[in-house]
Amino acid sequence: MKKIAILAVITLLAFSSCDSFFTDSMGNSREYDPANINLTTDNVADWVKATVGNPPLATAVTEALIKKLETDMPSWERAIFLEHAARLAMEASGVGSSLFANAAGLLSEIVSGSSPEDLTDLLDKLFDEGVTEAADNLTKLVIPGISIEERIPTFGPEFVDKITPSSMTEAVIVLVLGEMSDGFKLSDLNNLGLVTDGKHIKIREDGPPPSENAIALAAYINLITDHPDKFGSNFFAAAISDILNSSDE
Repeated sequence: MKKIAILAVITLLAFSSCDSFFTDSMGNSREYDPANINLTTDNVADWVKATVGNPPLATAVTEALIKKLETDMPSWERAIFLEHAARLAMEASGVGSSLFANAAGLLSEIVSGSSPEDLTDLLDKLFDEGVTEAADNLTKLVIPGISIEERIPTFGPEFVDKITPSSMTEAVIVLVLGEMSDGFKLSDLNNLGLVTDGKHIKIREDGPPPSENAIALAAYINLITDHPDKFGSNFFAAAISDILNSSDE
């Protein structure tokens, strides 16, 4: 449990490294029509920025993005849209502000060596704020861009080029917390239908197949270990990869 809390704080530090993340939302809380949201590679970042603190707008942008990703487009263009998937999923569920609100408390509990029960109480607040919905929304956006070879889920090279370490960290935290809300513990990837060989997170050969959310989580972790030049020296990325890839050992 303490490992999960550490991951949550790592994510908050990653968020704070993005100057635009905690700006005020450009919209108001009301109903929005996804059909009126025309997403392009030039404006998608601005649309996502506008959703901060505005879950209704984030939900509409998510629906517009899902529709957009269903159309034919070059792989490099798809990668630009997918780069923003994690942050958009969090804003649509409301969990982004909850992570920020609980960051200080989580860090304090870790530093003071508090019991797992105390950490669990804090993390329950995150679950109550819709982290499962955030994970589901994120997976809907990214699962079409994941391929599986030799039981190893991976993203394409275009996505690797576009995604930043902080965006990748956000995605992993959303997916991990989403699985935790269903009882997942980092000590046993087998419960997700996954297994680690110390480098890659792979689909198990036996047992029930993993969920799409679990496949997405595996693909993000494999992104870190397959591209150490980009992610390996990043503290956030390395910590997440090390924790999950040692979970079965």
